Amino acid sequence: MILNQVFTHFTLLGQTYTRLHVCEIVNNQPCCPPQQVNRHVNDLFEDLRDGLNLISLLEVLSGEHLPRERGRMRFHMLQNVQMALDFLRYKKIKLVNIRAEDIVDGNPKLTLGLIWTIILHFQVVELLAPVEAKG
Repeated sequence: MILNQVFTHFTLLGQTYTRLHVCEIVNNQPCCPPQQVNRHVNDLFEDLRDGLNLISLLEVLSGEHLPRERGRMRFHMLQNVQMALDFLRYKKIKLVNIRAEDIVDGNPKLTLGLIWTIILHFQVVELLAPVEAKG
């Protein structure tokens, strides 16, 4: 039996949570996400700035494909982060005072707030799925 549970792990570096690892559980054994997602986050505030890792994270968690800008200019970064934020709003995930500029600028409080919101939403969805299937 394959479980589609996805867990997000933080590693504490110094005083701040800055590393992110996404792991799927298959047959009760943790494994890395599918091969098509080849992204690494070593510094949460720096590595989410271009929006590509954020979009990849949402794709792994939701199982949906999201469009992305391939350029490296600030405009492309803002577009990618905005795409991720719009996707979360479309999924009815409440984001309070988080703008694309905040993530692109590497704002630690708002970046952690965004990741925490994503973790809470997708863990609750995973927990509620078996309950909804029964009832």
